[in-house]
Amino acid sequence: MIDENDLSIENIESLAMLEPFGMGNEEPLYLLKDVPVMKFYQLSGGKHLKMDIDFPRTKMTALYFQQGQLFDELKDKKYISIVGTLSVNEFRNQKSINFIIKDIV
Repeated sequence: MIDENDLSIENIESLAMLEPFGMGNEEPLYLLKDVPVMKFYQLSGGKHLKMDIDFPRTKMTALYFQQGQLFDELKDKKYISIVGTLSVNEFRNQKSINFIIKDIV
């Protein structure tokens, strides 16, 4: 389990020391409880879900692949608990935190 205080680009980039991930060295999974979701989106024609997460000190995006069918069930929720992996996305020299959801608990 981690909380907002653990979420920084520097902390996530330091996870690279654990790579490469694969058989015998599985990528770590993290639990974030009661995540404040600002907005849910459907991507790829409803195939995937994207969530804008807005902690007081940290903003990030969460992606839930192949789970677009959950949109109607989740779209009005303000808080969820999620399990997944962390990564840093870089676009136009701007870094941001991505959380790839494996499960909603």
